[in-house]
Amino acid sequence: MSWSRIEQCGRRVDAFWALHGLTMTMGAEPTYLDLEQADQAEWSLEALGETKRARAQELAARLLARFAPQGLLQQSQGKWYPGEDAPRWALRCLWHQQRNLGLEGKQRLSALAVLASVCGALGVPASFCRQVDNDRSVVLLLAHDGDLGWQSAPWPGKRLRLIDCSGPAGMRLPWNDECQLKTALCVSETTDRLEVFLPPLSSVAASLELLEALRASGARLTLHGYAPPIPSLQDEGVEGFRQLSVTPDPGVIEVNLHPAGSWEELVSIVTGVDEDARACGLVSHRFGRDGSWQGSGGGCHVVVGGPSPLRSPFAQRPDFLRSILVYWNHHPALSYLFSGLFVGPTCQAPRVDEARHEALYELELAFREVEGEGVEPAMLGRIFRDLLVDVSGNGHRSEICVDKLFDPLAPGGQQGLLEFRALEMPPDPHMNLTLMLLLRALLGRLWKSPDKRNLRRLGTELHDRYMLPTFLWNDLLAVLEDLREHGLELEPEWFRPHFEFRFPLLGSCRCAGVLLELRQALEPWPVLGEGAQAGGGSRPVDSSLQRVEVRLSGLDPKRHRVACNGHLLPLEDLGQGEWLAAVRFRAWQFAHSLHPTLGVQSPLRFDLLEGERVVGSCRYHTLDRDGQAWTTLPASAEEASQRRGGRFEKVRGASGPWSEPLPNPEFPLTLDLRRAALEKLTACSSV
Repeated sequence: MSWSRIEQCGRRVDAFWALHGLTMTMGAEPTYLDLEQADQAEWSLEALGETKRARAQELAARLLARFAPQGLLQQSQGKWYPGEDAPRWALRCLWHQQRNLGLEGKQRLSALAVLASVCGALGVPASFCRQVDNDRSVVLLLAHDGDLGWQSAPWPGKRLRLIDCSGPAGMRLPWNDECQLKTALCVSETTDRLEVFLPPLSSVAASLELLEALRASGARLTLHGYAPPIPSLQDEGVEGFRQLSVTPDPGVIEVNLHPAGSWEELVSIVTGVDEDARACGLVSHRFGRDGSWQGSGGGCHVVVGGPSPLRSPFAQRPDFLRSILVYWNHHPALSYLFSGLFVGPTCQAPRVDEARHEALYELELAFREVEGEGVEPAMLGRIFRDLLVDVSGNGHRSEICVDKLFDPLAPGGQQGLLEFRALEMPPDPHMNLTLMLLLRALLGRLWKSPDKRNLRRLGTELHDRYMLPTFLWNDLLAVLEDLREHGLELEPEWFRPHFEFRFPLLGSCRCAGVLLELRQALEPWPVLGEGAQAGGGSRPVDSSLQRVEVRLSGLDPKRHRVACNGHLLPLEDLGQGEWLAAVRFRAWQFAHSLHPTLGVQSPLRFDLLEGERVVGSCRYHTLDRDGQAWTTLPASAEEASQRRGGRFEKVRGASGPWSEPLPNPEFPLTLDLRRAALEKLTACSSV
């Protein structure tokens, strides 16, 4: 993969955007983990952990130094999910491209002196500052109204005691009906510094004014509390204000990058973040217990929009969103080739046509609503917010997510942003950027030449043909050819690393002039019934299933047949002596899974038959050679490689009889060994 050619292509795509009047920003959400502690709960399943917080603190400090030396770091509250005791933490780097926001003053001031200085700057009475009775904190009731400006009031009553619980002072205030204002600025004295808790404010401009007032005090401050608000259609924000955040997610640390306006800026951001993450001992890959090389386990969602909500390309051209939805519908490679292990209707980013059979019809009706002129941004959000959702109605868990576009009913839902979520974190930043380049090229092509086709009804073909790497690669080649026809040439070899990473070659063998190649394929994991757990319910999935692609070269159908565990494969002719089929099977045994009477169907034995004679055989293991699951993660990349290499072997063949392929019109390419086992069990019972 020639990186210099990719960089040149990125600049050509920028020129293409400029030529056709497309102004758009692009950001991403890369995820990282501590590989040396990958077996610990905080780096596998849990969102929070002491080591994770320490790594995130170091990473945030490095990112601040890189991107915002005149900015500041804020420790604030993040998302609060059902079943969790408290909000997660969030570390935010805040800066302005033309102002110094740093709070690294030299003066040693008291909390009261800092608040008195802020009162003078904002024009509110310093007499309203109130000392807390049971803490070294000072509180100022403070709010901002767009028309009235800054407002304050005295704290009601004679006593002010913080609630006895964990958390910063601003989260422990004893609010009551006598409080005229419900937000407050708090400054707390610790042994070596002053901690400021910012109240929630209504606009970015008000937040910047308050930060400037704090900076003018000349004190050395650390920042906590609420982050500046997300700009909406009514609040366009302030030109030049930027922020990025470092937050915890199950098993990983997520970095929400600030948007880039050009390819060169995007390259600088993505490579810089990756460099700082690795300096903190964080990487973007892990190894499975079987030695498989995997992504971080988190996503790397890509977000596109405009310099401000109303300057978003989706506000200017509502048909732009229609074109994107149609194009992604026609090309499953964009949904699956860059995704994670978990795909299908109950995954984190399902396609709109998975499981919801009425969705395409309703979506086509929605397209008619945006064909005319004068569709307001808020109406665009209302048109699509209930269609681009998962099977439970969750708008955030959709392949193409519009919950930050122009949704008037969602918090932060009017940013003019579109999010592509079916993207897994790749192990290398250049792979990440190559994927972003593909998206940039596609968005430029669809802006210039809208896709006006009808939606494609793939039906069960989606979970049969397009679960297989060969057909996904061919679909990607069709996408690249379409881009070339529109003047944007991206080379297929740039995406070969993505293909090999997502669909690794499990093994190959040559027998009697026939080459058999086995590749990892995709498998939609079905959701199981809800179960109870501490703090709420859980919705497990059946991840005991796997699918592999069997591809054969040099096979003569008049002479040869291929069997897997005694069942002949339903081979499809690809032309030029190439044949292909898939095998679906139970790879692991879990206490909770579909069809609990079925056991593990590994190893898979493949026999090449010439007539009734076996001329060659190989075997693929999902467990170790003794039939046991690995109980620990590989200690090194070398051990992971050894485990991978030991899972495929050439063996002596077994004798028949060979069962004919079971007719399966819904999934004609796939031999489902679970179905074959149950058919055999039924036949034996009837006898």
